[in-house]
Amino acid sequence: MKSKKSLKLSDLGQDLPTTHGDVIALRNSRRDRNIDLRTYLEFLKRFPVASIHSLRDKKGPIGNKAFEL
Repeated sequence: MKSKKSLKLSDLGQDLPTTHGDVIALRNSRRDRNIDLRTYLEFLKRFPVASIHSLRDKKGPIGNKAFEL
């Protein structure tokens, strides 16, 4: 899917209306992202460990071409 027209920053006020509260919430969420390594590892511990079998059974990309950047 491709957009027919490109988005300009000047269009955001019209196309993506935000309130003052939205701006404050976005700024606060940006500040909360900076966590130390210990806190991040504690966060990751909350997730269940994936089994080797489930990782092996997971399908990869379709096709025979090697991935290139």
